[in-house]
Amino acid sequence: MFKFWAIVLAAFGLDQGTKLLVQRWLDPGQIVEVFEPYLRFTYVLNPGAAFGILGNYQPVLLLASLVAVVLLLGALPWMIKARYIWPAGFLLGGALGNLIDRLRHGRVVDFLDLGFWPVFNIAD
Repeated sequence: MFKFWAIVLAAFGLDQGTKLLVQRWLDPGQIVEVFEPYLRFTYVLNPGAAFGILGNYQPVLLLASLVAVVLLLGALPWMIKARYIWPAGFLLGGALGNLIDRLRHGRVVDFLDLGFWPVFNIAD
């Protein structure tokens, strides 16, 4: 059980830490080329879910995030028994990271930009 919570904490910390750095170093909309043309940092405050869908439904997305966390916690005994400790830890850590963003900002901080895919973050 310790290993699972360590993975959750690491995923959550990496997600929130990278988002904090982006918020401190970049302005919303700012683009920084990292490994041109494959990777750039683009600071986006995403009001929606994946690919920005449901952008005008923040209360629904907040509720969906809460439900996801509760479901993951409810399935925890099964996931540990099935030895899905790593994926379950990453899922819960990421879900908590994006939930905190929605609670703090009403949006999710995204910054990883591959150019051909919508901007996303570590939790995604």
